[in-house]
Amino acid sequence: MIAFRAIKSIEVERFFRQPPASLPLLIVLVAIAIGYACASFFTNFFTTLSTILGSL
Repeated sequence: MIAFRAIKSIEVERFFRQPPASLPLLIVLVAIAIGYACASFFTNFFTTLSTILGSL
């Protein structure tokens, strides 16, 4: 949701003379991709951190 709001705040529509009809779908898909990448990063980070701390 944070990525979606961030992309919407950029107002991508103003970069087009006539925005394509599929632009809202593209914004949603990009927001999902950003959210997935962030979630994967934090999951891997905490998994690695727990592995390192568990081996001490």
